[in-house]
Amino acid sequence: MALADKKVKAISVGQRHMAAVTDDGNVYTWGDGMGGRLGHGNIDDQTKPKQVMALDTSHVVDVGCGGHHTAVVTTNHEVFVWGHGLHGRAGVESRSDLLPELINGLQAIQVECGDGHIVALSPSGVVYTWVPYSLSCLCFVLCE
Repeated sequence: MALADKKVKAISVGQRHMAAVTDDGNVYTWGDGMGGRLGHGNIDDQTKPKQVMALDTSHVVDVGCGGHHTAVVTTNHEVFVWGHGLHGRAGVESRSDLLPELINGLQAIQVECGDGHIVALSPSGVVYTWVPYSLSCLCFVLCE
């Protein structure tokens, strides 16, 4: 198993998929691949944890799994998102929902996903939230 020799420091469970962040900053996902929510560049299901290779040069510290999407935060406070409904609707200009895409200009230290939304906490304590399925969305500030 891919995680057998790794130390896991963060986990998240979505509607039909899961993700883990290891102490070396890698992200592993598994479960239902519909809509690209696993971040492997396809919609294939994964029965075992598989590393998200598109993030292998980023040191990830937090992960959130939503209903059909996934988000991560790196040590540089970058936020990457992927999955169904994110194509051009979450502050990224992606041509694909299948691979992680950076949200330019957003910095975070923590991220959480719900069934149809994403929430990020900035280093200064500002809370941002957005709905990846919305046609008009970037970020809304909840509190400062």
